[in-house]
Amino acid sequence: MYLPLLFGVALSACSDLETIARTPDEDADPTAEQGAEQDAGPSAEPGLATSESGVEGYLWIGPACPVVRLGTECPDLPYEAEFTITNVEGEFVASGKSDEDGFFRIPLNPGSYVFVPDSSKPIVSARANPVAFDVRADHFTQLDVTYDSGLR
Repeated sequence: MYLPLLFGVALSACSDLETIARTPDEDADPTAEQGAEQDAGPSAEPGLATSESGVEGYLWIGPACPVVRLGTECPDLPYEAEFTITNVEGEFVASGKSDEDGFFRIPLNPGSYVFVPDSSKPIVSARANPVAFDVRADHFTQLDVTYDSGLR
């Protein structure tokens, strides 16, 4: 039942693809981050910070076409998905969700973290591995994560 729907969506997505690139809005309110669950008070989770440091990037899914022909491009697509950030000991720090363009931004204190993809999205059985990353003071670490769509 879902296979024809998935196949149709993948085919239509492959027909008129364009690369989507987005940069964070320099004038946007840094406290209104997409998908970051945080409390600005003293009881905030360890690791969560103000907007001076953290992680940002894009989530992608691919391959996006069930059949790729020689000479035909089939770039990965932006992926809207939920995820969590843990410390290196595996303790929860934050959760977030990328927007429709695949972009996410989570403020974090300097330190070592792990990006843990949520691969439980219905219909599509996309998978991605956890990604370890470090955050430096006054810097947003760039992180792009590609989910495997399972299409072959």
